[in-house]
Amino acid sequence: MTEKLATEIDTYNSQIDSWKADHVGQFVLIHGTDVGGFFDSYEEALRAGYERFGLVPFLVKEVRRQQQAHFVSRLIVPQQI
Repeated sequence: MTEKLATEIDTYNSQIDSWKADHVGQFVLIHGTDVGGFFDSYEEALRAGYERFGLVPFLVKEVRRQQQAHFVSRLIVPQQI
């Protein structure tokens, strides 16, 4: 799914600095390079995304001053060959 949202993630990353002044804590809706607006809740942004873009991939992401790092551990023990 990440590959499908590559353009949206690039759009977010290229605009985030300019959004921090007025939109921290809000959720941005992005489809391709089209910024569909800012919303006070994830649910509002998601609803607007389905209404505006339909059942195609789009990004809803919270505008934050600092990006949160995510750590994923698969907890799989490698097999000896």
